[in-house]
Parts: sequence; structure tokens; C-alpha cells
Amino acid sequence: MNKRKFFARTLIMLFTLSVFLFLLVSNSLTTTSTRFVKQDKDEIYARYTALYFRTSIKEAAVAYENGKAYISFEVFNYEGTWVTQRDIEYKVRIDEVDYYRNDGSNYVPIENKATHTGPVYVKDVWGNNVEVGKDTLKYDSDLIEFQGESVTRDILDGEGNKTGEYTNQYFTYEPLGATGVSKSHKLTVELNRINPIETLGEDEKVSLVIELVQPYRQIYVIDLTISDKIITFASNDSEKFETALETIKCQTVNVFSHTYNTDTYNTENRVTVSKYDNLNGKKYLSEGVLVEFVFDGLYLDENHLGTIHMPSNGSSYSNIDITQPFIIPQNGDAVTYNDNTGTLRMYVPQASEFELYFLPIAEQYSVKVNIKVSLEEIGYTLYDDSIAGYTHIDDYYTIMSHPDSND
Repeated sequence: MNKRKFFARTLIMLFTLSVFLFLLVSNSLTTTSTRFVKQDKDEIYARYTALYFRTSIKEAAVAYENGKAYISFEVFNYEGTWVTQRDIEYKVRIDEVDYYRNDGSNYVPIENKATHTGPVYVKDVWGNNVEVGKDTLKYDSDLIEFQGESVTRDILDGEGNKTGEYTNQYFTYEPLGATGVSKSHKLTVELNRINPIETLGEDEKVSLVIELVQPYRQIYVIDLTISDKIITFASNDSEKFETALETIKCQTVNVFSHTYNTDTYNTENRVTVSKYDNLNGKKYLSEGVLVEFVFDGLYLDENHLGTIHMPSNGSSYSNIDITQPFIIPQNGDAVTYNDNTGTLRMYVPQASEFELYFLPIAEQYSVKVNIKVSLEEIGYTLYDDSIAGYTHIDDYYTIMSHPDSND
């Protein structure tokens, strides 16, 4: 009997030990998506941290002038009420990114960026090839304004000796209740065309890559359309207070006084293009652009309009600050509606940048604009393609249409 009890106890102990070893091996095989944290008693456990990181824009149109363009945006360490519960380190670059081309059978690194033509790709965290703007390699970038945290890292050679330093942007995680403190950074990036030209002729497609270094490696791509028009527009999906909105971003160049002659480049007057002979050497004057926004199936967020000033003396704008964009009232109202169609009129001076937020109220919606610029000896005239502007159909240029006509 004693032998039977001993044998049974031995079997139970072996079974218990086998279960323990099985669980230990199982845990070690399922930690590919986790990160390890060591405690004081050398106890090791696995923890996965969800990453919440986003940018205020996914695409934008920016104005090209004198070989440069500028883009301002924000990045966040949260989405909605969810905050990343780890530190986040990231960098914003064009020139330090690894770019690839398709040689017909494989994606291989681009060795000579200056001579490359054709599609350009970057790799995401999974090794997938993501196509970026075809003109990206024509530019480099500088972060010229930054409001937020940063961290300085050492550059080491193969023997571990310090050879320099570099700076990345940084979110420090601060616990707050069950989540953490929501934070944002404001950035302005200067895009420099490596071989500056007087005029682009055609818009260029450039991608700005945001690369996360920690807690995990990931990339975010902002697609930019760089244009040498004096005013540019871009539409984006956005969200405020968990409400889906459509955003129109508007930007103007720093100096309107571009002169177009027929054969020479005039440095003093900024730009000369024989393509636009209709200007007959006339100069864009410094008066602001007159823009009429007409939107169907959308309501404009008028609370946000409080950031854009409006004169109090009716439709006259002779006594207000004309260096800032402002609203031209219609019968005392900033915005007028006729059924589902709204109208907003604005005076937009040089060196302006602002956003408008719209709430969709119909399945089909659109935003179009009538644009007028001031020309020397002519006055305000339609900014159409005959004077280097936009193609207007029935006096309007369509910025956004949903569903898109190409869908």
C-alpha cells in the first residue's frame, strides 16, 4: 500500500511540474509583441503598451517661394481619451530617411538621390513598401520652430567614441489617473529645394516622414503638394470632440508682388515666367486676395471663426488691420445660408495661414472658391489659369468634393 501511495504522489508531482514547465515555455513563446520590465526581485513579466500618436494633418498644400516652402502642424501623444503610457521619441526628416526604388523584381535602396527618377518608396515597421511623393528627393528639410520636449543623443563611431550629437523630439509620459497627461507639440518645417528654380511650372508632390524611435518603430507620412501659386488650399479629415469634420487649410506666400515678363528672371521682383504672357509684365499688388467660399451639404464651425477677425462697421474693411486675414460680413453676418448652401467671404493678405472646419450634414458635399487677386493697372481680377492661377469653372474652383469624382 505504501508503494502505491508513493507511486501516486510521484505521478501527481510529475504532472504538476509538467504543467508548470508547459506554462513557462508558452509564455516565453508569446512575447513577440510585448516589452519586458525587470522588477526589484528579478521577477520578469511581459507588458504590451498601446501606441496612440497622431498628427494634425495627413496632407496639405504649401506655397513655394524663393526655393522654399513651409508647413506647420501639431503631433499628439493621445487619441481621444487614450494616452500612450510610455515615453515617445520621434524625428521629422526628409533627407535622413532610407528611400527605395523598384528595380523590376525587388525594392532596393536608392543610391543616387540626385539622379533618381520614378516612384519613391519608404518601408514601414512591417517591411512593407509605402509610396511617397515623387518629388520628395528634390528637397531637404529643417525644423525651424518647435514647441515641445526634445532629447539629445550621442553619435558614436564603431569603437564607441562620441563623434557628434543629434536631437530628436520627445514626449515624456506623465501618469494621471488610469491613463496619463495628454500632450501636443507644435512644429514648423522649412522645405528647401536642393536645386532652386524660379518657378515650378507644375505642382510638386513631396512627403514628410515622421519616424518613431520609441517605444516602437513606426512611420507616419504627411503628403504635401508644393505649389508656386500665391494662394494654396488643402482639404483633410479631422476630428474635434470625437466629431468627424472636414478641414480646409489655406496658405499664402510671403510676398505677392511677383512680376511675369517674357524672357528674363528679375530677382528684385521675385519671379519671371514666360509661360504666363497674359500678365503682360503686370505685377501682383500687395493687396490681399479676395476669396468667396461656397459650401454645399456642410455647416461651418463658426466658433472657430472667432480666431479670424471681422470688422464691426458692416462690409467696409478700410479701417482694420489688413495684415491679418479677416471676414467680409454680409448684412452683418459672417456666414449666410440658403438651404444647405453657405457662403463665407474673406480678405486674405500675404503671409497668411488659417483653417476652416466643416461638419457634413449630407452624404454629398463640396467646397468651392471664387478667387480674385489685385493686378497692377487692372485691379481685382479672377485668379484663373490665364494669370498663373486656378482653373475656374463657372467662376469657381472646387477645393473638395465628396464623394470624389474619381471614386
